[in-house]
Amino acid sequence: MNRKWSREELEQFGQYVMDWSIIHPRPMPWKYFSDPYAIWIAEIILQQTRVEQGKEYFVKFLDRFPNLESLARASLDDVMKLWEGLGYYSRARNMHFTARHVWNELGGRFPNNARDLSKLKGIGSYTSAAIASFAFGEKIGVVDGNVKRVVSRYFGITEDINQVATHRKIQDLVTAVVQIHPSADFNQAIMNFGAMACTPRNPICPECPARHSCRAYKSNLVDRIPHKNRPRSKQIRWINFGVYEQNGQIALVQNREANIWKNLYMFPVLGAYPDLTFSLKESKNYETFPYPLIDSLEWNLTHRKLMIQFYRVPSWPASWNLLHNIEFVDHGNLDNFAIPRPLRLFLNQKSRKLGINRKHD
Repeated sequence: MNRKWSREELEQFGQYVMDWSIIHPRPMPWKYFSDPYAIWIAEIILQQTRVEQGKEYFVKFLDRFPNLESLARASLDDVMKLWEGLGYYSRARNMHFTARHVWNELGGRFPNNARDLSKLKGIGSYTSAAIASFAFGEKIGVVDGNVKRVVSRYFGITEDINQVATHRKIQDLVTAVVQIHPSADFNQAIMNFGAMACTPRNPICPECPARHSCRAYKSNLVDRIPHKNRPRSKQIRWINFGVYEQNGQIALVQNREANIWKNLYMFPVLGAYPDLTFSLKESKNYETFPYPLIDSLEWNLTHRKLMIQFYRVPSWPASWNLLHNIEFVDHGNLDNFAIPRPLRLFLNQKSRKLGINRKHD
């Protein structure tokens, strides 16, 4: 539906959302922060992460790096280790880069507007708007998945929600509302409303204060809005790891490839790869190797499915002599290395079979 909404209609929508949120607060450890550093950390962690999981990491992260200087002076390995388990590790790498840039090049001060914030590495339109709104009070709408759902239902937007034009339409509507209502208050309220009331399934429509003005509710389209085109099927990639042990130590290599696990420590990869790490674009189809298969698992990413196999390598393969950055790590010291989540799960589940005695066991 393309139309120009009046100030009164936008004001009414904003008031519905804010009134509901006041009655139904959503406790968050970062909710009342005005420090741009803390808000930035929270927003980066919450990208592609459930709130309940993100809370724990947010508390740990601020405990370990309480301010911008401490993060800027930290090593990347320390940051990656603390990030382990959250996935999408480029977030951590970009965050570390940006912390150093802001500290060293910008005098330790974040820009106070979304336009300049979005120029920083790892800070996109959503995160820049969130920091600008919550920390500096800029009158700009913050649009996440919850906001897209609320706005598309209320205003009857039926176009594919993932299209750029649809996102821009929703952004414009929310930004128009915060010209009337306080930016930080409304942005926080609408995200809470989407998470708690206007949920993807079983929203509270019969009790919703906005139901009489909600286009989706009045048209009986709540279960069909927001609309998303069917996603493409996931590509399947195979990764075959070699698990080699000697004298109570296990062979690890730090991945230098520009992929999702860059800078993390892994087992060496079996196969014809020059540097014996792996590329998600080049990984081959199913292969077998002349080693005992310890375990296999499937690991789902946003656009790919990884088929991971772990082989016990009884003797040092000649091809591994090409590997220059190999490290032999004591079994009890594995917790000090940043390791991809599926490999960590493998280590935890298979420690007895591998004869690994972990410090916490």
